[in-house]
Amino acid sequence: MRRALQTLGLAVLLAVLVAVCEPQFGSAENLGNLARQIGLHGILAVGVGVVMLTGGIDLSVGSVSALSGLLFAKSFTASADAGIHAWGLALGAGLLVGLGQGFLIAWLGLPPFVVTLCGLLIVRGATRFLTEDQAMGLGARGYELSGIIEESLLGIPVPLWILAGLSGFSALVLHRTVLGRHLYALGSNREAARLGGINTQALEMMAYAWSGLLAAGSGVLFLIYTNSLQPATAGAGYELAAIAAAVVGGTSLRGGSGTVLGMVAGVLLLRFLLNATTLLRVPTYLDGAVSGAAILVGAGLDAWSRRNRR
Repeated sequence: MRRALQTLGLAVLLAVLVAVCEPQFGSAENLGNLARQIGLHGILAVGVGVVMLTGGIDLSVGSVSALSGLLFAKSFTASADAGIHAWGLALGAGLLVGLGQGFLIAWLGLPPFVVTLCGLLIVRGATRFLTEDQAMGLGARGYELSGIIEESLLGIPVPLWILAGLSGFSALVLHRTVLGRHLYALGSNREAARLGGINTQALEMMAYAWSGLLAAGSGVLFLIYTNSLQPATAGAGYELAAIAAAVVGGTSLRGGSGTVLGMVAGVLLLRFLLNATTLLRVPTYLDGAVSGAAILVGAGLDAWSRRNRR
């Protein structure tokens, strides 16, 4: 929890400094767009963070996000009454990918890095095949769903409320239920958890299913936000941003340590940092370097804290 609060404090300090240096940071338009991006990327970070608590990793969330968003677009624009069907298809696709990867990892014992890296490539290829590599969007029907992104409640954009709801649910499960305690035990010592009677295989599979489901939901929201997705590039790099946010917020790459608050705080810090680089006219091709540096710093802090606890 200490790392989460430190990250949150650093994010607030960064926001204040950027607002002083660049007044445009505090404009209603910029803060609104920033809040929406935090909401969308935060959903991915929470899903990936839960997987990381088990000692695993999910590199496929960017591709799953693209697949679900484009499947939603294809279904939603095909019929005037395809709303529920489109949501079911998009969320079901993400859940299915998560369950499939979880099965390969938990029941067949394949390495999470290999499985999800292959998932990244396979899902991306399937997405391009299903869409014939053509960009797809909501077209004229985009206005029907635009309120999910554009509207605000009590002055806070809806995507941030969605993130708050999903984060609250995840935190409740992780920190207040037996299931959550078992998940932390799995990440801390898999063998001890198994010998203690925990169904580690089902638990691990559940974590990947949750990650896939949240990635799918974020994909639909990204589609509504942009109104168009390109199969080859949609969601590219989102997995690294999600991992970086979780690590910066205190989620250990080795598993067994981390909080939902830290995952969200990591998203805040990285989104503030990337927004600052844009406003201060730092070249955008350095965005990847920012995520890479964040992961490296987070991993270093994790290793340092582990040595101090010994």
